Amino acid sequence: MSNHKLSKAHQPGQGRRHLSTYCLPPGVVTGIGSLPFRDPHTAVQWVAQTCPHIPFWPELPQRSPHARSVEQTFSAFTDLVCPCRTGSGYEVVPGQLAELLERLKQAPAHLEPARSAGFFAFEQAMTAGLFAHAVAVKGQLIGPLTLAWQLSAEGIPLVTQPMYRAAIGRYLGRLAHWQIDRLAQWGKPVLFFVDEPCLGLVPSPSETTQEELVAVLHDLLAALRRPGVLVGVHTCARLVPGGVALGAIRQARPDIIAFDAYQGLEVFCADPIAQDFLRTGGWVAWGLVPTWPRLDQLDPQALFARWLGAATGVMPVEAVARQTLITATCGLGLLPEPAVASSFHLAHQLAQRIAQVAQAPA
Repeated sequence: MSNHKLSKAHQPGQGRRHLSTYCLPPGVVTGIGSLPFRDPHTAVQWVAQTCPHIPFWPELPQRSPHARSVEQTFSAFTDLVCPCRTGSGYEVVPGQLAELLERLKQAPAHLEPARSAGFFAFEQAMTAGLFAHAVAVKGQLIGPLTLAWQLSAEGIPLVTQPMYRAAIGRYLGRLAHWQIDRLAQWGKPVLFFVDEPCLGLVPSPSETTQEELVAVLHDLLAALRRPGVLVGVHTCARLVPGGVALGAIRQARPDIIAFDAYQGLEVFCADPIAQDFLRTGGWVAWGLVPTWPRLDQLDPQALFARWLGAATGVMPVEAVARQTLITATCGLGLLPEPAVASSFHLAHQLAQRIAQVAQAPA
């Protein structure tokens, strides 16, 4: 796949409707991010076996608490935060809030081998030619809303503070650019996903409040767009009719939406926001494979029929299929290792059926 087709789509005046001209295989399988292995080279070998067309670098949360998606971003300020005494998240060390703001604004941003071993093992594998069949490569990063929700000062989440929220967004922008630059060195298009599990928590006491919060995500995605790069948003927030998650995604304006389609398939396909997104050429990474330890009870044909029935009501289903990626509902990092094989096996069974739909005449 050439970078030329990607660069055309992001020229001024071009929009999402041109995404359908890209050469990703319909129904292609990729991963959300995490795998349950401790050894990074083992994880990369699994990526090569299961996602040869759109390989992703594997996050390894079972390797170390520092390797979880939030903690991977801490390279610039690890000494300024400590785990909250109650609940999840991190508290800024008393007296260090101003220093945190300064580092968010100016400190170099990069992944570290101790926290993101899978990234560096992935780079080695790319250099060695392990992904010869890749048409694109995928990276990912925790989103600014989720990170800002996980950081608090004196019990107040930084997501509620406009100055800190914006600084976190800019810091993650530098970290994302660093990652994209590294992934782009092999001359393949980069799919870059921002992970926002907290997206469904965006409060909406007033329209202005929600818009102000989501603006940091919109600005981050806008800053990442360039020729050869497609940006996506992933959320495992459960979709509900009229809920805030899809409205927030619309405001963020990604090229690709990745979501828990096992839970929210019918809600998504019935929502006018999602329908408009697809009809204007947006791609969807349907998270149809639940992150369960065992999937024996799931019938791939029944799951495909469910997707087919829901997607048919949006627009010609062969067009939906051509704008489709298949993933698990979320990362696999907390599952037992044997679950990886069954998860990707089911994903490929669905992908084969969707590829057949995409081949139907327009």
